[in-house]
Amino acid sequence: MTMAKTNNDKLAIKEEKRAQKQEKALLKAENKKAQQAEREELKKQSQTLAKNQKEEKAERRQQERDLRREKRSKFREKRLQLQESSLPLDNAALIYPASKNSEWNEIFRISAYLNGDVDPQKLQSALEKTMQRFPYYNVALHKGFFWYYFQYLEQKPKVMKEEFYPCQPFDFRGDKHLFRVLYYNKKVTCEFFHSLCDGFGGLNFMDCLLINYARECGLQVDAKNFMINPNDFYEQEELEDAFNRYADLKETNSRKEKAAYQIVGTPLVLGKLIVTSGKISVAELKNAAKTQNCSLNELLLATLMYAINVDRVEHKRKKPVKISLPIDCRRFFETKTMRNFSSYKNFSIEKQDATLADCIEVAKAGMAEIDKEYLMKNINANVLAQKNIFVRLMPLYIKDLALKYSFNTYGERLFSTAFSNLGVLKVPDEMREFVESFEVMIGRAKLNSLNVATCSYNGTAVITFTRRIQQSNVERVFFRTLTSLGLSIDLYSNV
Repeated sequence: MTMAKTNNDKLAIKEEKRAQKQEKALLKAENKKAQQAEREELKKQSQTLAKNQKEEKAERRQQERDLRREKRSKFREKRLQLQESSLPLDNAALIYPASKNSEWNEIFRISAYLNGDVDPQKLQSALEKTMQRFPYYNVALHKGFFWYYFQYLEQKPKVMKEEFYPCQPFDFRGDKHLFRVLYYNKKVTCEFFHSLCDGFGGLNFMDCLLINYARECGLQVDAKNFMINPNDFYEQEELEDAFNRYADLKETNSRKEKAAYQIVGTPLVLGKLIVTSGKISVAELKNAAKTQNCSLNELLLATLMYAINVDRVEHKRKKPVKISLPIDCRRFFETKTMRNFSSYKNFSIEKQDATLADCIEVAKAGMAEIDKEYLMKNINANVLAQKNIFVRLMPLYIKDLALKYSFNTYGERLFSTAFSNLGVLKVPDEMREFVESFEVMIGRAKLNSLNVATCSYNGTAVITFTRRIQQSNVERVFFRTLTSLGLSIDLYSNV
């Protein structure tokens, strides 16, 4: 009896344990099922969230694509409008095609020295992007019955390695571009035929090219607040002939002037151009100018005048020394034109024994005469000649003869040299170390023996002489005179 009771108790305990085990298994299964359901719900929520984010991202991308498509459509529309119509030359550009020949044409040049060797493929890509911002530079020069005109080109310009002397003549046969982009080691150069643009337009093109090239090299450049933004579309005003816009056709400045002294020297072989540049601290130049009671530009102009006068006295010539200073009319007349809108002022000295102080007084007096009224009279003289009914009705071949005569009579014969100052050049802050220095120069002159150009960047001024004679008398006196004022000058040349 006792044994049977014990066995029953054991069976009851086993049964109870079995029930507890089954209960635990059921509870575990329910927990597992609940956890699985929770995981599936979280997964579903996660998938829904990812799907929503993907849809939002796709929507944003589509909006961006639509915006880009709209911008491209507007750009193509503008480009087609530009392509369908030829572009007349601006007033200042008309003289250059008539006066050019196979051995000479009016060219200026802007160069940038970078912190590393130039990659031609990246530079080509940068150029193609730059042409989207400057489609009106993608043109060739053509002859009409009455006037020259620009025709839009289908082909894009190509970068080239620099292998010759600077500012070689352009080939105008066929559909050829009126500018070139060159590279050599760390240097990027743009050369422009002057009918296309002046220094302002050329400098904006160069800035746009450099920004695009820096971006191609991986530099993050924000140009939104810079003078030229490659991401912008061009404005119609950039194509305008500002001379015709502002001329009031009233008073004019007389073009009757004495012929100037032409610097004497042995001509170089055709195509050769000797370039001599001097680097000077802008701070030192300003201090020297302050000591001489004049501006920096007046000091450089006067020193050049003095140097040429020394050369004139040595060669016992009587004609006056005259320096032609290009003036950007945009300083006085508001316009966004990227074409030519420059005038000039001639500075003259006749004294055989003129000192630097005398030349400074001439420079200061001449600078004081440059104002809106003076430039308006110059503009009127140019535009009135273009609008003359007899001139307008002349066939182009007769105009060419007349303009060539005008250039030979009133052009370089009226000054000894040209002195162009592009002023302070800048780049976006992110490119300060990317671009080490700039250099500008005027190409070989038709009659004058030398030209001078200058600019400053990052606290350093670069003054560049270009000459087509062997003798270096003028630049030697020029730099020695500046040295005598306490300036330190770093000179370099291509010979």
